[in-house]
Amino acid sequence: AVAALRRRRASLLAAGVTRVDGDYHRGDVVDLRGPDGGAIGRGLAFCDADTARSWLRAGAGTDPEDRRRRDPHILVRREAMVLEPEPNAPSAVSAADADAAPSQETNR
Repeated sequence: AVAALRRRRASLLAAGVTRVDGDYHRGDVVDLRGPDGGAIGRGLAFCDADTARSWLRAGAGTDPEDRRRRDPHILVRREAMVLEPEPNAPSAVSAADADAAPSQETNR
């Protein structure tokens, strides 16, 4: 799920979630964490925590049909999500840009 969020700019689907912690309501800001527990980003919940847990339980079995039942359920829409920068990603400002003097305008 992390790769889909970062590279394909996908919404977070129940199929890519392994656990829902805490209680929240639709529209609340929720933290998004990767498999290692590290912060991935934040987003607005598209459903409440109990609904999300029920979708995870519905697809918890090993039967492919069980997994398909939770696949289309969106937990956080892409347009309501902000992701943390990837580790080791280049910054938006290069060192050369950071050292440059501010431009000075001349009024003539």
